[in-house]
Amino acid sequence: MAKLLKLRRGTTTQHSSFTGAEGECTVDMTKDTLVVHDGSTAGGHPVAAEDMANVSSSSIVGRIGTSALAGTKVNPNFGSQNITTTGSISAGTGVNITSTTAGQQVEITKDGTSAAVLGHIGTGNEGFLALKDGGSNTIVLNGETGSGSSYINSTKFGIGTATPLSKLHVVGNTQITSDLSVGGDLDVTEHISIADDKQLKLGASDDLIIFHQTSNNNSIIKEKGGGALSIQSNGPQINFYDTTNSTSMLLANAGGSVDLYNASTVRLSTASDGVDVTGSIDATTDIKTTGGAFRIDTGFYIEEESAASGSAESPDGSTIIKNGTIGKDLHLGAYGDIALGSSNSTANTVAKFQMPVLGASKHGVCYLNYVTANAGGSASSSKKFETKSTGCEVTGQLDVSTNVVALGDLISPGKIGRDTSDYIQFTDNTQLDVYVNGNNEFRFEADGDFHADGDIVAFSSTTASDSRLKSDIHTINDALGIVGKLRGVSYKWLRDGKADIGVIAQEVEEVIPEIVKTKSSLGLDGPEEIKTVDYGKLVGVLINAINELKAELDEHKKGGK
Repeated sequence: MAKLLKLRRGTTTQHSSFTGAEGECTVDMTKDTLVVHDGSTAGGHPVAAEDMANVSSSSIVGRIGTSALAGTKVNPNFGSQNITTTGSISAGTGVNITSTTAGQQVEITKDGTSAAVLGHIGTGNEGFLALKDGGSNTIVLNGETGSGSSYINSTKFGIGTATPLSKLHVVGNTQITSDLSVGGDLDVTEHISIADDKQLKLGASDDLIIFHQTSNNNSIIKEKGGGALSIQSNGPQINFYDTTNSTSMLLANAGGSVDLYNASTVRLSTASDGVDVTGSIDATTDIKTTGGAFRIDTGFYIEEESAASGSAESPDGSTIIKNGTIGKDLHLGAYGDIALGSSNSTANTVAKFQMPVLGASKHGVCYLNYVTANAGGSASSSKKFETKSTGCEVTGQLDVSTNVVALGDLISPGKIGRDTSDYIQFTDNTQLDVYVNGNNEFRFEADGDFHADGDIVAFSSTTASDSRLKSDIHTINDALGIVGKLRGVSYKWLRDGKADIGVIAQEVEEVIPEIVKTKSSLGLDGPEEIKTVDYGKLVGVLINAINELKAELDEHKKGGK
């Protein structure tokens, strides 16, 4: 190691690019500090001055490291010096402010004004906390022994704020002159008096509020949080007493019975066998009974059908409505509709009675539905019967075991008959068909035509032929010529193979088109329309043909031929 140290000097600017030799020292004349060089770092490594003027805060923190500061203790004894900070003082386990001299106190100030005082009373251990608002209003919480004192055992407290006390223990008599919230237990050995219009709030969410309301002179206990309000007593009863009228209002007895008074009269009394009510019951919610009846006097009652009188129509467990007086009507009156057997208000109602409303377009109507349900439990219904202003409408099939007697019109838009094979069917404004054994045997048409799918057998038959019904009357001429163009034939019917005689409609139509008509078929399985011949009208042609033959015969007789 060299024994001779040679020093060179220069300004800070000159040092900024100077690397020097390894181990060489120079003097920074601008900063008046020594610089050690390592042969490669420009500017070298300045040595800190005694006043640290040449060291920036970021440089020293970076070189010392935050981990070194965190594990290093600083001597807390600052003597008579004040500790000032514009931030806050935080500690993981809390901040302790201690007075080592008995009888001394610790004062916390805000803007130079005393805000809180912590200390001892006298020379004992009776600690106190005084909270101030900077004026004459001061709240003192103390633990001094003796009558009339009180203390708080809690981790937090709030008076007149949303933050409740976690627990309040009152040893002596205490008056609450401001709203007080207690989030936990309230333990009182004597009594608490609450100033008018001030509230004692219990529970984390002010669930129970106790206060006296000056405006209406009422003392109020109000449950706010939605929980149960429980009043417990080790005595034989709990008595809600009216001191003004010197009478009980509600008496809860140790055996579980409750008596409710109106003045000095018991209006409701509970016992082991039920509830006795001497006045009326006005209920805005359900009135329920299990196994018993809901009775109005002795005439009307609603009850559950018992097993002894149950049946298939009214099984055990069914709800029944009865009129206990024989010979009296059971009348159901309502301002709204009455639905029976309903799984909902519209779709699956078994029976519905619509109530008429005066001044509204609503009439008294009865509906009967047929409701079905599948294995999944869903239901569907269809209306089968409905009363209307014109009568009753039946949507489905009407099965009647006895006679149907109608004093008025019996009208059906569908079928009327014995069964699905034998019935009369109407087609609106068109025709009436008669079905026998499933076959359309007869038809009455709107134009007056009558069709029969078989012989018409009658003791007499007449056809309208009055001259007053006719005009443009002319004698049929050349009747022999017309008849000579016709052909009589024998044939068999396709439907049953029966033999018959007559004419062919298409051939007659070419000679006498007036007696051939095109009509709808009853028995033909082919075309819906067929040709028909009015055989009766052939009589007029045959009569004239005979007359013409007679005239010719008479002429022959005159000539001797």
